[in-house]
Amino acid sequence: MRNQVRNLFDIAQTSCGSRCNVLITGHSLGAALSVLGSLDLVNRTSKPMALYNFGCPRVGNDAFVSFQTRNVREIWRFTNNRDPVPHVPLRPMGFTHEPTEIWAKNGQYIRCSSGEDPSCSNSVIITNPIDHGEYMGVGIWDGISSGCYLNLGDKKSWEKILKEEK
Repeated sequence: MRNQVRNLFDIAQTSCGSRCNVLITGHSLGAALSVLGSLDLVNRTSKPMALYNFGCPRVGNDAFVSFQTRNVREIWRFTNNRDPVPHVPLRPMGFTHEPTEIWAKNGQYIRCSSGEDPSCSNSVIITNPIDHGEYMGVGIWDGISSGCYLNLGDKKSWEKILKEEK
């Protein structure tokens, strides 16, 4: 999939020119992949890159997070109430989160001071898998059921969408 994403990214960069920003996002496993993908794409553009993720598991160790924060301009990691996914893999296994966490707690948004802020989602001891299925009032299945699914392998679909965005 790496080559497909790179090709689509290059198409988007060519179509947008200097007027588009680079924003990478994902939910759950997609969020973890976007973390890795952002570092793969950072050398393919001179534009600043922003990463907005929802329910992201820990992806790397402290050295990985340090490298990522040096190379990706903005990193925002949204967590929801007692979502269990941001708590894995475990810290004792060497994994850590990148900053900056925005924790949705009982309808309030709290900006957290670091990737592993003990006063934010890390303060949760008992998790609830239901909290992983909805972020900012949007259920994860809503997009698929309303027809917002695209096949990454269909380059013509992406080219058409990019042209319509102009």
